[in-house]
Amino acid sequence: MVLILKQQGAVMKSFINFFGETKSSLLYGIRKDNKLICASLSVDSTTKPSILRLIRFIFSLSRALGWQTAKKLEVVHKEEPKYKERHLELVLLGTLPAYQKQGLGKRILHFLYDKARKEGYKGIILVTGRDTPAFHFYLKEGFIVEKEFTIGDTTLCWMRLAL
Repeated sequence: MVLILKQQGAVMKSFINFFGETKSSLLYGIRKDNKLICASLSVDSTTKPSILRLIRFIFSLSRALGWQTAKKLEVVHKEEPKYKERHLELVLLGTLPAYQKQGLGKRILHFLYDKARKEGYKGIILVTGRDTPAFHFYLKEGFIVEKEFTIGDTTLCWMRLAL
């Protein structure tokens, strides 16, 4: 269990380092008891990273997950639906387990809806596993499945909410 948590932490750090350096990235969170308990990271879908940043990202994921697993994640990007309009891409949204089921994720998501509308985005896009609580959460919030694909034993879905 400790190994899994360390691995998840390394993966999260890789994502935050990669997307957090992007000028268009938006990082929002909710704090309670002097602790970050719910956070989101999103980026403008039209932002394209430099090849050097992309290589650093893949390398850091390979160290955290192993080369084969990191290579499989490349499929996520290749399977992304292409939109003519600008969308806000939700990269991460998470709540600490002790604070789940309190509406915090929904609160951040609704904040992102308002922010995206004000900044002229045409929708919000994200990718999540079909067999996860997150998938059902996004369906309840009005997201639709735009595209499904499989990596190993996992079915992933690109989802979109039009604004």
